[in-house]
Amino acid sequence: MKKSWIDFKALRAKLDFEQVLRHYGVEIKRTGNQHHGFCPFPNHNGKKNSPSFSANLEKGIFQCFGCGAKGNVLDFAAFMANADPKDGTALRKVALELQQRFCPELGDTSPSRSASSRRRNNAKHSGNVQPISGRA
Repeated sequence: MKKSWIDFKALRAKLDFEQVLRHYGVEIKRTGNQHHGFCPFPNHNGKKNSPSFSANLEKGIFQCFGCGAKGNVLDFAAFMANADPKDGTALRKVALELQQRFCPELGDTSPSRSASSRRRNNAKHSGNVQPISGRA
């Protein structure tokens, strides 16, 4: 089975954190550049009686001062899926779901070949390649 390519950096840049929060049913209130609300994470160990969750939507980052969770929009989605964002396989699965839902146009990309790889490939197929040794 061929795995779809995910450009995590491009996905993070393209995702609208506010849309992702709404998708997970998270309600937050704006205070300046910050947005605050109750921690939405299933594994939240802190008290739920005061808003401990803070997100900066412009920067795409969050932190919960109750349970200590923090990170970017992909980390947030991993926590919401009850997955460990440090587990590459789990994060990839969550990222793929976000990409399909919010940024399907990114799904058609593949890793670009490096310039040296293209040069080697072009040299193999051109008629101007000289043998390395004296043998012809």
